[in-house]
Amino acid sequence: MTVFQSAQHFVRALKGPSDPPVAQGPLKISIAEQAWHDQSFYLPNKAEVIADWLLSKFFRERGEGVSTNALASERYWKLLSSVLYPNDAPSSPTSNTVAWLKPILGRIAIVPIVSAFLNLWPELEPSQSANLLEYTSRCISLLYPLGTQKLTTEALLEAWGTFLKNSGPFVNELSAIKIGAVLTKVYGDSLSNSSNRKKLNSSFVQSAAYFNTWLERLRATSTPPQYEYLRQSILSVGVETIFNLDTLRQISESPDGTLLFNALETSLRTHRTTVLKSFPELYTHYVSCLKRHRGAIFTQSSTSQAGSSRTEFNVAAMKFFTCCQNMLDSEQRDGDAWDTISGLAEVVGQENLYDSQSDTLSSLKSNVSVALDYLAESWKGPSQATIPIVRCLSAITRVDYDLVLPSMGQLLSRLLMIPETHPDYFTFLDSLLEFHIKTRTVNQYLETLLSCLSAPSTSLQIGARECYAICLSGPILHPKHLEKVSKATQQFLTPSQCNTALGQLCEAIKTLKEAHKTAERQRDADLGKGSRKARKSDAMIVEQKLDPESITLAFALSSKLAQTVLGSLPISSVPQHQAEQIRSIVVNFQTEFVEPGLSKLLKGLTKSEDGDEVKGSKRKAVSGNDTWGTQIVLVSFLRLRYTLGMAKYLSLPESAAPKLPKRLLSLLSQDDGELLPELTLEIVRTLLDQAFTMEPSEVSSSIDHTLQLVDKRLSPHMATTWSGSVHELTFGEMGQALSGLAVLHLVLERWLPVIDMSASEHQLQKLAKILSRIPLDFIGTPQGPSGKQSLGANHLLFRALRSAQFWELHNLRTALLAHLEEVTSTLDKDQPSPEKISRKSKKGKQSGLIDISQVVSTYRLLLFFPVEYFTKSCRSDLVKRAIKADWSISHGLEKDSSAEEEIVGLSVVRTFLKRTFSFLGSIEQQSSSDVADFILHLLTDIPTIGGRDDYQTTLDLCELYFAELFRQAARGDAGEASKVISSYLQYPIFDNLSSIKPRSLVLIVELLNRDFGFSSFSPDIQASFQGLHARLATVLQEKINVVLSVEDTTSLQNVPALLTYWHAVLSLGQWVGAEASTFFGTQLVNKFNLKFLSIQEIFTGEWTDKTAVMVIAILLQELRYRDEMAKNDQLNVVVAAYVAYRRVLSPSGQTEQDDFISKACRQLSPASFEHVLSLLEEAISKDSNASTMATDLVHLASVLLRDHPPNTLRIMQAFFTSCLDIFTNHEEFTAGAVELRIQTLDIVVQHCSERPAALRSLDMGNTWALLSKYLSPSAKHDKATTTAIFHKIIGIVNAVIRLRRDLVSPMLPHLGMILRQLILSMRQCRSQLASKQTDMVMSTQPRWISAAQSLGVEEARSLSRLLETLTTKTITRVHATSTETQKAESLAAPFSKHAAFVLKAYIEAMNDPLCVLTLDVRKELYSGLYALCSMIGEHSRDAMMVSALDAGGKATLKTLWKEYEKQRYVGRG
Repeated sequence: MTVFQSAQHFVRALKGPSDPPVAQGPLKISIAEQAWHDQSFYLPNKAEVIADWLLSKFFRERGEGVSTNALASERYWKLLSSVLYPNDAPSSPTSNTVAWLKPILGRIAIVPIVSAFLNLWPELEPSQSANLLEYTSRCISLLYPLGTQKLTTEALLEAWGTFLKNSGPFVNELSAIKIGAVLTKVYGDSLSNSSNRKKLNSSFVQSAAYFNTWLERLRATSTPPQYEYLRQSILSVGVETIFNLDTLRQISESPDGTLLFNALETSLRTHRTTVLKSFPELYTHYVSCLKRHRGAIFTQSSTSQAGSSRTEFNVAAMKFFTCCQNMLDSEQRDGDAWDTISGLAEVVGQENLYDSQSDTLSSLKSNVSVALDYLAESWKGPSQATIPIVRCLSAITRVDYDLVLPSMGQLLSRLLMIPETHPDYFTFLDSLLEFHIKTRTVNQYLETLLSCLSAPSTSLQIGARECYAICLSGPILHPKHLEKVSKATQQFLTPSQCNTALGQLCEAIKTLKEAHKTAERQRDADLGKGSRKARKSDAMIVEQKLDPESITLAFALSSKLAQTVLGSLPISSVPQHQAEQIRSIVVNFQTEFVEPGLSKLLKGLTKSEDGDEVKGSKRKAVSGNDTWGTQIVLVSFLRLRYTLGMAKYLSLPESAAPKLPKRLLSLLSQDDGELLPELTLEIVRTLLDQAFTMEPSEVSSSIDHTLQLVDKRLSPHMATTWSGSVHELTFGEMGQALSGLAVLHLVLERWLPVIDMSASEHQLQKLAKILSRIPLDFIGTPQGPSGKQSLGANHLLFRALRSAQFWELHNLRTALLAHLEEVTSTLDKDQPSPEKISRKSKKGKQSGLIDISQVVSTYRLLLFFPVEYFTKSCRSDLVKRAIKADWSISHGLEKDSSAEEEIVGLSVVRTFLKRTFSFLGSIEQQSSSDVADFILHLLTDIPTIGGRDDYQTTLDLCELYFAELFRQAARGDAGEASKVISSYLQYPIFDNLSSIKPRSLVLIVELLNRDFGFSSFSPDIQASFQGLHARLATVLQEKINVVLSVEDTTSLQNVPALLTYWHAVLSLGQWVGAEASTFFGTQLVNKFNLKFLSIQEIFTGEWTDKTAVMVIAILLQELRYRDEMAKNDQLNVVVAAYVAYRRVLSPSGQTEQDDFISKACRQLSPASFEHVLSLLEEAISKDSNASTMATDLVHLASVLLRDHPPNTLRIMQAFFTSCLDIFTNHEEFTAGAVELRIQTLDIVVQHCSERPAALRSLDMGNTWALLSKYLSPSAKHDKATTTAIFHKIIGIVNAVIRLRRDLVSPMLPHLGMILRQLILSMRQCRSQLASKQTDMVMSTQPRWISAAQSLGVEEARSLSRLLETLTTKTITRVHATSTETQKAESLAAPFSKHAAFVLKAYIEAMNDPLCVLTLDVRKELYSGLYALCSMIGEHSRDAMMVSALDAGGKATLKTLWKEYEKQRYVGRG
């Protein structure tokens, strides 16, 4: 009963001034709620009265705070929602509701209410906002469109702007998005009909809160997908507000001073980031609107010149760009500002706004000079603005290369001094290079690059050495850029440009070398060195002082470009006489400059030997730091020489420098830290390159120095990593270490074959020692200090060991193996006690102690050895030592179970043993007692590291040893096997289910069932196995009974392991011939049912998979103990459990479940197999089955048919025929869920391709009918195209054509119809079709094809192969034996009468006005269509031309036949 007595009292209570109406009584909202929900209380127009009161209260309290405001109360909005939607259907209010709402909304303005509610959003608590917004969105969706029909657009703009201002925290709320969508749509509709858009633009732009919030919506944010539609609507309405026709006229004439730019300038001070990021998007919409209204804004008179409208459009668009750019201070641009200019320039390029004749482009050009000023400081290190600046330059270059061309040399010089690389730098360089490639001016690019490199910026506040490192760290000389320069030189340097470019390059190198020589003489003269005559002549020649190191820098950088160009000259693409000229220039450069210059430099650096005196005095060696410039020049000369030597296409003469190796070796021998490590690397490379032309003694010395460098410099720093940049090889300890790593990289990657052929046995042993000291405990790509990928010694060795070439080096392989044998020979002594076992010694080797870490490291290296390269004796020794190491490490773990190094070492040694024995297939040269003892040793638990399971390797090794033990027992040696079996009975092995002993039990059972018979063992062994089974069965039965009775789920963590062991015990019982008295399968299904597995959130998916799979495995294993009657009941449970569990299994779990089903199916009797198939047939045929269950049933049927038991052919044939009947007659299999359709086709294609002989003529009719249903037109279509259905249909047709031609021949019309449907399904809707036209096309397509995604190239290729199969000769697969040999035949002749109709389907698809066959699809179809043409013949072709085709069809066929004639082989040639 209500607290009021009548309708009058109720209305008076609501209209009263006080709340509650009666002191100490209920509130008005409570009274209204009770009246609304009380069906016995009658009040005419109850909904109208309550809604009127609620809206009036909202209107009156719209200015109050959130705590006392009804607008912030969920109760009021919930009641209003119930009143407006009495049937709780938010999308369909009754017409009666709309009728009484309109008068109320005419009296009470809805816009102030909505605006007031939106203003309360920032004050709402997150806990109260969700439900409140849900009810509010339902109400506003109905009230706002009805209450704003007669309001002005200005009022709607205020409400919409209020939403923009306050919606920030609620962008992820679906209800808030609905409110925004309603407000945006209502305002947008009103705006489209408004005649005063100029005033709306003024109001919107001048309101900073609205305008700034709208600018944030211009750029996409990480919001939910449903917000994207609202964002696009907000963006579109805002653009229409800002860029209307009136404002566009004003902005196009003079953007400066307009309301828009005044507002942007104001916002830029307070919301800089937002405004800057919105500029490109704003510019894009401005250009789009300007283009749309171009006819109303620009000149369109008949007297105007052609193209004037386009010019005016471009000028107006560029004025906007200029104004945007002028707002950015050119002297204080940060990364955001440069990104903004880059975005604006991208719009200019995309919209093709560039006009070289226009004066408005000065602002675009000015950015290049500003960028040059900013990049002048880039050498100081990474800057936030450097990358955006280069990105902006790339955008300007894409607009027009002429904007950057005048400053290209300066830009390259600035990029040269950037000490880092970034993809944007390479993008800019690529754009410059691509322009020169397109204009065939690669020579100009090389010339500009050379001028930049030959005159680097040495006026900076850094020395030449720092500048050298910076230049080689930057993008200009990065291998990525130089490789593209090399390709451009080789492919696009024209013959006329080649001689000039090469001559300029060689001349520049020579000039720089002379300048370096002069500068050094001048320096010596200043220091008082050299002869007086030389000092006097140099003083007369040199007018200004030259810095030798600066010229060294220029020479080194220029020679880097020379190496690139000389290694990629286009000799093969130029005329013969020009090729000779190029070769002559290069030969002259080599013989007259490179070789003499190299010789002179070496003389200046080496000490005089053998009385080599100059003017009576010996030359003196100079310290390394003082000769840095000379050494860098020598490095460049050596690289030039190596480059010319590698350019085999130039056919250069052999270098005549017999003293070169001797001098280089002399330099290496004098190296006491004064030789630049970078030079050391080049000397080593040169010596190894000359190995085949040097004297044997020189080769030996070269190899000695190389190995000594690696051993001396790298061995103390094995953890060193190198980026691969040679400029890092500087003076100092780190540079020395990096040079050792660089030399190792050089040896392993390039010169190992040379060392293998030329090195002595001692040298190979030394190299083997170096390689064995490299740790392989971590393999991967190491990270350098900056986080970039770098090279490490272990990474280099790993790559070498994975190379096939490495193992073909016989001498090195022998030396490495001999060294590893020597290292492990310490294990040949008597087995040491635990006290003799040491970890990695801090002092190196210790006499009498075994260095376990060294042994483990050796066996880790041996893991990379191919086992076939071990000699028999070597393999035997290594195996024996590995076993001893295993014992030793295990004894050490007994003392210290937390030693991680020993645990890892044990895994390494056992992996080696497993790998070796797996290759051999047996355990060689071990007695039965040794095998048994080692098995018992392996069954001892070892500690784990961090919860990691380290038992798998041990279990794999155990399997090999158990196999050997059982083989020996089967041959009569039964004592040791009995000892091992009895070890499982000594203590309860199932107390710790995760230990190795119970896990090895599963392994033993699998091994016995797979490789051994029970009768092959002696009675003693048989008794041992029977006793083991009885003991294990008793223990496990007790544990499983506990599991079945327990209710606490926390105690079920070990259930998967327990079920696995019970399954193993059942398998062992079946193997020993025991009889089972207890069956847990059905009880386990009841315990671990689908509901239990679905709700247990405390268990992982792996637990669920293992439990469900093992329950199925136990049910299947129990089948072997059942009689025939009970076996059928058990099979019913298996099928039910299979279907139920498949829903909760992961894909890997489903695969494992299918494996158990397959193994059990092969053991079924024909009667049991027939029973389970009949059960499946009955279940599949029921219409009440859900699609998921039907999919699982069909999948189970496919598994059973694939792995059927013997002697069940007739049963299989009958079941498959029944399945085809069911699939054809039940629509859900051809039009139901996608998974069910795919699975249905799966079973058909599997049967046709894997069991073709089981097919009968009775099956073919239903097969064609089924395929036709899949390909038949449908009014409904899936959301996405399922290409798998197409490929499976192709597979079915292909299988029956190839394998059962005899069944296809009587039904060729059916085959032709299927082929027609397949060709027609390749059609694609033309672009920009209307909805009705699209529906017309799709009504002729199968259900599984969607309009948004047509069939593609892969499908066309499959269909083409199918058509070609018609002409392929095959032999049918049947069970019956023929008296005469079958002859391979094809369907070409019998199908020739039907091929024309299939070809006509292609012609129809080509001539359909609403469809298209893309070029790629047609190309793939051609080979199959040609096969059809070959079957038709000219007579049938002419008949089809006359009677079956219209004009378009005839043209299509003529074109196709013409192409067919071109490729047809006619027996000529």
